[in-house]
This record gives sequence, C-alpha cells and structure tokens, in this order.
Amino acid sequence: MKRLVLAAGMLLAAALLGAQPSFARYEGPWCAHMSLGRGFVDNRCDMRSFAMCRAEIAGIPGAWCNHNPYFYASVEEPRSRKAKRRVR
Repeated sequence: MKRLVLAAGMLLAAALLGAQPSFARYEGPWCAHMSLGRGFVDNRCDMRSFAMCRAEIAGIPGAWCNHNPYFYASVEEPRSRKAKRRVR
C-alpha cells in the first residue's frame, strides 16, 4: 500500500512540476511585416537574417521586411590576452 501511495505521489509531483513551455523570446535584427487586411499588420521581429525574413514572407502579398528598430546587438568587451610564459 505504501508503494502505491508513494508511486501516486511521485506521478502527481511529476505532472505538476513537469516541463513547462519556454517563454523565452528572441529579438532579431530583422522584422517581417504581413498585411492581414483592413489596416492590420502582423509583425514578427525574430528574424536572424534578411534571407530568413524573405523566406518567411515568400508568396504573401503585401508583406515586407525591414530592420528591427528595437534590436540592440550585444557587444562583448574583447578579452585581454596575457603573454604565456614558457617554463623550462
């Protein structure tokens, strides 16, 4: 009986604490804009390249690509390299 309760508890914990969907969002340098009609436009600004954006809107009339005005590329400081000393 204890094993059954323990197994049921583990299954319940796994179901409640299981994998959750990711809410991470990538903000890319290119936006794909697709006209939905009546003045509505769907904006997707997660395109990593202009070619990717063009492929996304291929065949959709009234769609276009442009730079994402809110994208800021992260620039890392270059690491200083110390000269390696040779040990003899």
